[in-house]
Amino acid sequence: MGQATAVFAALLALCLPALAHGRGECSVQTSGAVQLSFEGSGDSVAALSDHWLSPEQLDRLLASNPRAASQNPSLLQATVDKSRKKKGRSRTTGPLVINCLSSEGVNVGDLIILPGKNTQKSLPLKPGTYQLVTNAVKPGELTALLRVKGITYQVSRGGTLSLTRFDSRGVVGTFSFSAQTAPTHNREGTTLRNIKIKGSFDIPSPVPS
Repeated sequence: MGQATAVFAALLALCLPALAHGRGECSVQTSGAVQLSFEGSGDSVAALSDHWLSPEQLDRLLASNPRAASQNPSLLQATVDKSRKKKGRSRTTGPLVINCLSSEGVNVGDLIILPGKNTQKSLPLKPGTYQLVTNAVKPGELTALLRVKGITYQVSRGGTLSLTRFDSRGVVGTFSFSAQTAPTHNREGTTLRNIKIKGSFDIPSPVPS
């Protein structure tokens, strides 16, 4: 999961200005060892989906957005190219990636939901309920990471992602899962903490319907 996480996270970080249209919103709440909440809106919220964007559309979207174009162009291109390579076929990001960044900045909170091994067939463009797990290797499984106050948490016990709307206009839904400090994403010796995470999102597609 580590390599895929890095690719998707980098792609979202670079593409966020181009993907956000100022109309999306999200919220995240944690309980247990860490108790906090944050909200994201506008430029701090984005979603990517192969259902919405072909590789060519993503290229045009990034090229037309001055804020995305101001990023490191070689890093941007390398990240986009790497995200497309899967089993010899053209691929942009997977069937669904969601990013909820606090409007107050990444140091407050940043949550990302990743598609795992899903394809457009196993995660179709319609409402549905999916499992959130530590290592998403089966169809219908996704995973998630939350970074708060410099510490990264990953799914520990199974949770749920519920998509109440997923169509050409965008994606709306909720999520809940248990998480703990991720050993591969934190410094050695980081205190092990268990938390519960829940939240919601309403994010438009970056492609006008």
